[in-house]
Amino acid sequence: MHAERTPDTLGPLFNPQAGKPPKIVFIIVEGLGRTFSGPGARLGSFTPFLDELAGRSLYFENFLAGQGRTFGVLTTVFGSLPFGENGLTALGERLPRHESLLSILKRQDYRLRFYSGSNLEFDNEGLFLRRQGVDTFVSEKDFSAPYERANDWGYADRDLMEVAVAREAQAPAGPAVAVVQTTSMHSPFTFPGKEAYMRRAAERVAQLKLPAAPVYENDRAIFASILYTDDALRMFFERAAKWPDYDNTIFVITGDHRLPELPMDTRIERYHVPLIVYSPLLKAPRAIKAISSQFDIAPSLLAYLANNHGLQSPRDVTWIGTGLDTEPSFRNLHVIPLKQTKSEMSDFVSGTAYLAQGQLYTISDGMQADRGDDAQALARAQAQFRAFLTDNGAAGRSAALGPAQAQLASYGGERTLRTATLAAAAGDIGVTGLRRVAGADGAPAFEATFTNHGATRSPEFMPLLVIANEHGLELGETAGAPRTLAPGERAVITLRPDLRKVAPGSYFVSVLPSHPDTGRSIGMGQYHVEAKL
Repeated sequence: MHAERTPDTLGPLFNPQAGKPPKIVFIIVEGLGRTFSGPGARLGSFTPFLDELAGRSLYFENFLAGQGRTFGVLTTVFGSLPFGENGLTALGERLPRHESLLSILKRQDYRLRFYSGSNLEFDNEGLFLRRQGVDTFVSEKDFSAPYERANDWGYADRDLMEVAVAREAQAPAGPAVAVVQTTSMHSPFTFPGKEAYMRRAAERVAQLKLPAAPVYENDRAIFASILYTDDALRMFFERAAKWPDYDNTIFVITGDHRLPELPMDTRIERYHVPLIVYSPLLKAPRAIKAISSQFDIAPSLLAYLANNHGLQSPRDVTWIGTGLDTEPSFRNLHVIPLKQTKSEMSDFVSGTAYLAQGQLYTISDGMQADRGDDAQALARAQAQFRAFLTDNGAAGRSAALGPAQAQLASYGGERTLRTATLAAAAGDIGVTGLRRVAGADGAPAFEATFTNHGATRSPEFMPLLVIANEHGLELGETAGAPRTLAPGERAVITLRPDLRKVAPGSYFVSVLPSHPDTGRSIGMGQYHVEAKL
């Protein structure tokens, strides 16, 4: 356990209703990954509704699930808990005593409801939720005509969404947490109206002008299921807008993991999922490039409720996460363990260092992973990972991770997202602004603001602009003159891309501070900014 130090990073972005703690609705979407959802999706985005919703939300572009399968999602999202050897819920009745966002809110007059179209006891989810004090459950046994089972997993996502949104409309007034967990984006990918969605998948490929590739034909049923679930979510939100407490509701949407059946370029892609935080209470939408993970959700929401609504949080916590980072530019202040399956755990992130099966990679915006050669960063990451594995094993063997009921306290004291020394960081030079301008000859140019956030003069860097298509294929780059920046200094640099070999169309622009000799990033860039050229 450690002292609760999670800062309220969400509070400045909301207009809370005084004296009325919000309703919180979680939607955990089976298999939802960034590879096929959101801006710059490598396979094209097959979630048009979620894309539109993201534009009205806090959208975390570089977000990580803690697990590569469903087994850990509830303990990660609601408890920010370690995994144990095979997933904490695999311990069954030997599940260590602990607190979670759900149990803490239950102690403070929140009602808790859970909706699934599947078997509640899969991966001992029901056991975990009952331990948190969930009041109301809806699962496969609660569905009847006209609904029909879609497959062995249970009922399809639209059926689930219809039941959940209708029940929530009739729910008693007062603070509540509702959790909806979907299943349709899972093999065998069967659901009502599948043939029509198969046709729509082909139409979506054409609409996005995606290049011909076997994946779109061979896995068309998967893309059809993504479109189907996206439509179910659209219906849910359209009807939720009529709830009497809609204006005081916060919606949290994420994937339990990225579905594994579609091809992946890197191991970290398995964990790269979106996080969308939508609410009528938001002051403004924001695209967030800073890395956070599902371990950060519970600490941040509780800090928000404590700081803005007078709720209390434990003095001491077992959170792995330190809170959601809402910084718009790319960075990572977190240490994040990643467990791919119940029996396999060899992925670990610390700052910009990514340890994958013993190999060191450097991660950048878009969760791009490049082989790293920093021996010191490798040693630090390995040492941190070994320490986590030791603590993780001990947690799985413990009867309790904390007292029966943690002592609660009001929000206050020193708070920070950064609680551990990072194995590697992006550097103090960052691109803090990027906008398109017209060059002297009318040709497009990009004006980038570089800032030295450090306390000493920066190393020499070269401003680098890269143009890529929607699939990440680099089409050209332009470099500025090498320079340095004094502490706190900002420099606005105009970069004019060479477009002679680039056909007119929509592309993605990245600007970063690069090493003058190697071209590698030595700071925080802005990546995958869409631009018509």
